[in-house]
Amino acid sequence: MAKESKHLSQKIAARLLSPAFAAFEAIAAGEIQQAQLETLGMTMKLARLAGQRGIRVPTASEDLATIVDAIAGAFETGEVVQLDDDQITRANQWLKAMRNQLGHARHDALLALIDDLMLITGLRNLQTAAG
Repeated sequence: MAKESKHLSQKIAARLLSPAFAAFEAIAAGEIQQAQLETLGMTMKLARLAGQRGIRVPTASEDLATIVDAIAGAFETGEVVQLDDDQITRANQWLKAMRNQLGHARHDALLALIDDLMLITGLRNLQTAAG
């Protein structure tokens, strides 16, 4: 039973972070879209929420935050942004570590984390619709 639970946690972790990995592939290709940028922002929120729920995750990635901020600025200004390859590598390594650590969490804790994310997303959508 414990092996099945671990396997389920690994599947949940992989699914949670697969959009973030896809965003990094888009960054590498130089073709990131706004929705993928928002995914990376949600990934950072996911890490904070996981830590608040007592799920062991790596500390926040300054590299990922820097990348997200730089790309967001480029979307606003229309300018081309040059990203540091080392920062991209470190942020990608952070994502892999996060996926690995989430994969070791209890699957019920991960499901509760997903509920939290859905609540936050729903509230954000309500605020966007209202304002």
